[in-house]
Amino acid sequence: MAMNRQRYIKPDLFRDEDLATLDPKVRLTAIGLHLYVDDHGRASATAALLKADLWALDRDMTEDLVDEHLLLLAEIGYLTLYAVGKRTYLALTEMARVDRPSASKIPDPPAQDSLANGSGAIREPLAVVEEERGREWEREWEQESGQAWAGEEDHSGAARESLGPSMFCPDHEETLGTFQPCGPCGTARQRHKVWTQKQLKNASAPRFEDEGVSHG
Repeated sequence: MAMNRQRYIKPDLFRDEDLATLDPKVRLTAIGLHLYVDDHGRASATAALLKADLWALDRDMTEDLVDEHLLLLAEIGYLTLYAVGKRTYLALTEMARVDRPSASKIPDPPAQDSLANGSGAIREPLAVVEEERGREWEREWEQESGQAWAGEEDHSGAARESLGPSMFCPDHEETLGTFQPCGPCGTARQRHKVWTQKQLKNASAPRFEDEGVSHG
């Protein structure tokens, strides 16, 4: 999605206290998204596409970092991540009104009345609600998992942790997703992706261990 639009950035964006708590690079991504999304505030959440347009010449900016930026912005309610089939999309929670908006090629997000749709709607703390709901899911998952693994060997806990956070919300765990827009699935998928990326980084990082070699 090429950034060929001229958009109005609200001055209030720079006084957003939640956004101000984030790293300057995350804030720059947040501002750039206003130029990247379509007229309804929607876009693909594919990190490679976002990096190519928002961070084209920055070698220190990686796709992994872009994924983390999206997750951080979702956590403060700046945008909503949602899954449709195998793809993940984003929708800005608030953006300036667009006159004569073009039809969107991106699937509608869930609970569209509380998301950005070009009408300048007031932001609602959807990410806060999702985060609290996510904590409840995690507590339920840990409780159920603990009962299921109670009779296993001591290493079972480590094996369970190695799976990482689920890619799906509890409502769509058994069906492995849904073809209907699902915000919790989008957030879960992004969390799993960021977790996996961190595991790969940790696995590939050099380890310096004491091999018993004396240094005289």
